[in-house]
Amino acid sequence: MTQFFGQLADALERDGAAVLATIVTAEGSAPRMAGARLFVRGDGQSFEGTVGGGILEARVLDACRAALNDGLARLLTFDLSADEAAGSDMICGGRVRLYVEPLRDSSCPHLAPLLRQADRLTMQGRRCVLVNMLHPDAAPDCRRLLLTGEGQGAEASGDLTLEPAELAELRDAVATASGPLCVEAGGLSLLADPVASPGRVVIAGAGHVGRQVALMASLAGFRVTVLDDRPDFARADRLPGADEVRCVTPGGDWLEGLGMHEDCYVVIVTRGHRNDGEVLASALRTPARYVGMIGSRRKRDAVYRRLEEAGTPRAAIERVYSPIGLDIGAETPEEIAVSIVAELVQARAASRVRHAVPPMQAVTALDVPGRA
Repeated sequence: MTQFFGQLADALERDGAAVLATIVTAEGSAPRMAGARLFVRGDGQSFEGTVGGGILEARVLDACRAALNDGLARLLTFDLSADEAAGSDMICGGRVRLYVEPLRDSSCPHLAPLLRQADRLTMQGRRCVLVNMLHPDAAPDCRRLLLTGEGQGAEASGDLTLEPAELAELRDAVATASGPLCVEAGGLSLLADPVASPGRVVIAGAGHVGRQVALMASLAGFRVTVLDDRPDFARADRLPGADEVRCVTPGGDWLEGLGMHEDCYVVIVTRGHRNDGEVLASALRTPARYVGMIGSRRKRDAVYRRLEEAGTPRAAIERVYSPIGLDIGAETPEEIAVSIVAELVQARAASRVRHAVPPMQAVTALDVPGRA
């Protein structure tokens, strides 16, 4: 599965140029949060990503095409009043600031590999921060620094170099950021942009519900792995939303060898209580952010009792979302999948909010002048 930055790298290498637009701050009822992105390919027409649609996105696309033509970066402010938003059929108003940066493969040959590295790391659940220089109203310096890890295990790569003390100061500034920050380091104005992991959904069970959850989780931007112990069910051709399909050994550890991490979400929808209990016991031994199991409360309680009798701590069992999914009165496999994926999105959003920098900190830190 290629994520946003991998697609940007492909566009740079294929077309030789692209323009990246990133929401740096968002206030009020803006349609997207800070960190939302899109890029326009070198043809000036096709693009990937979104900054909210409607009149805002139309203006941003125009700015990207202008940047593609004149080669100048832009720091833009869009102040959409409630009246203007309503008049353009937008539900949201608010004030949004974006950095629009034209990129050329010939002038930044190290950029595409670095972008792909960022995608690979986030797909593994590792936190990354991409750092670039802010040059509004000028030809951009597209050198990048990629920060990965934390504390003693932290690493830095890329062609933007800082002194050790400056690098340490930068790390401290972005340690808990979940949205872009404008920081000063080494006399440079820098945009530090955390790259969010899409989250990995591991679905145990490839039946009617599992199949629909795979499709909808993929549409919601998750990376999807589907497991089943039935060869006829564990087939990629019947699971179009899955990035990976595995046929597991009956009676074995379904999650063995998956490299589970804290940005994983386990959805247990196997064909029977016994399998559900085995997968649940395994999932509770992992650092997965979310563990959910389908079934009635009666079934849930029976599975819980067996786990406790086998020595699973009650505190671990209390992590489980069961009955799984938001209570929306779902009945069909498709409706149940909607309720499950909605709960996954809710859990993912809550994890990002917990690590977010207070909005005013991001706003006050951004004092680089730019065009309105």
